[in-house]
Amino acid sequence: MELTTRAGKPVASLGLAGRPELERGCVDAAFAVGLDYFFYSDDCDAMMDGLAVLCRYHCDEVFIATGSESLRSAETTRLSRRKSAQIGR
Repeated sequence: MELTTRAGKPVASLGLAGRPELERGCVDAAFAVGLDYFFYSDDCDAMMDGLAVLCRYHCDEVFIATGSESLRSAETTRLSRRKSAQIGR
């Protein structure tokens, strides 16, 4: 299965994964060199801030994924919806 952005472009096989200490500017730097795949979890606040700005201008050009260590699907769904709202998606 090939993943694509909303614009229909195939998603790069290399992306940026969030970590709590990741700085907001890393999102812009990654996108500037061609990365369009971003993965975050609940503790990546600075990355979320960077993604929110990026999505204002390039929402259809990026693929954003999330995950959780929770085994409860309802909990994971709530996290995903909350974080999607945070970045305006």
